[in-house]
Amino acid sequence: MLCSILIESTAAYWLGTISASLTAFYSMRLISITFLTYANANKTVYINAHDPNIIVIIPLIILSLEVFSLVILLVIYMLVLLVIY
Repeated sequence: MLCSILIESTAAYWLGTISASLTAFYSMRLISITFLTYANANKTVYINAHDPNIIVIIPLIILSLEVFSLVILLVIYMLVLLVIY
């Protein structure tokens, strides 16, 4: 029984280590591509860039309000649990 627990915990450790390593690698790759390289597009692409339409902004605002309210509810729930226990 102890051997099977050790095997499972070792597998979980290596899976977590590999996942964390890949996340760190791709995060650094994203930062280096975004901030440390030159732009690949033409100058006209940057000149013609514009803000999104109101039709795109409204759903984003609704989604952000939903997420914000869920976070507030979660914090309240956690505080209630702390007070109860």
